[in-house]
Amino acid sequence: MQYMLARVLVFMLYCAFAASSAQIETGADSDDIAELAHYDKQRRYVCTVCDKRFTSTKYLDIHRRLHSGERPFQCSVCDKRFIQRQALDSHRRVHTAERTYCCSLCDKRFRRRPSLKRHQQVHTGDKPFQCSVCDKRFVRKCGLVAHVSRHTAKERVFSCAQCEARFACYGSLYRHMVIHRGTHKCSECGRCCGSGSELDAHRRSRSGEKPFECTVCGKRFRLSNSLAVHSRNHSTKRPFKCHVCDKAFKQYAHLNTHVRMHTGERPYKCRICNKAFSWSSGVT
Repeated sequence: MQYMLARVLVFMLYCAFAASSAQIETGADSDDIAELAHYDKQRRYVCTVCDKRFTSTKYLDIHRRLHSGERPFQCSVCDKRFIQRQALDSHRRVHTAERTYCCSLCDKRFRRRPSLKRHQQVHTGDKPFQCSVCDKRFVRKCGLVAHVSRHTAKERVFSCAQCEARFACYGSLYRHMVIHRGTHKCSECGRCCGSGSELDAHRRSRSGEKPFECTVCGKRFRLSNSLAVHSRNHSTKRPFKCHVCDKAFKQYAHLNTHVRMHTGERPYKCRICNKAFSWSSGVT
């Protein structure tokens, strides 16, 4: 009888612990691992590099590839490699030019739903990630992690396998690795780009080619995004709204500048007298 009571007590304690551990935030970048915590599972598997915890060895093994650089899933078109199959499936849309997900406010289109969700935060002004040191807020967790590393160097756990560079988040390491891969390399100047589309844009910057034309005024652009931004000048849409005073803008850059009136942020500093300004034009 005592044995049975002991087993029931242990089971109740386990359920209480599992329930308290259920609400654990998880990452969501293109090469990161998004795993939901279940009430009946403990995160008992720990990464020995960054101490992140997982409920199974499967997710831990995938996460370890962030540190080791292993990329077992390869694109059959451009040979680019990925940590997860889902990332490869998403990447394949680059070659088909498919952009399934459209923003309902500014009509900008995206290949991936997470990219659309991050973009929509530009319209809402939502910045859920806050620095505990200086209270600066960020749209993405990766931006916060990279920022916090400026306060303490010990957070730079992602190291380049080919040089001594270290980074606070995997996204920064991945962008850095472009200089070592050389997959998309300009044949004229030797510059390495992160993707085929980025290489095409770089080549147009050298040649002066501007294939994207405005149907209203005929102005031409090197990048399709530049044309999309310009097209708003002909539209009455003002999709970027200030979350403090509700004033709306056609361009995100204009909203960003306006918000500094509320926050008092002065990021531009004179090198001679150290006086700070909210706008770059104030320095000149």
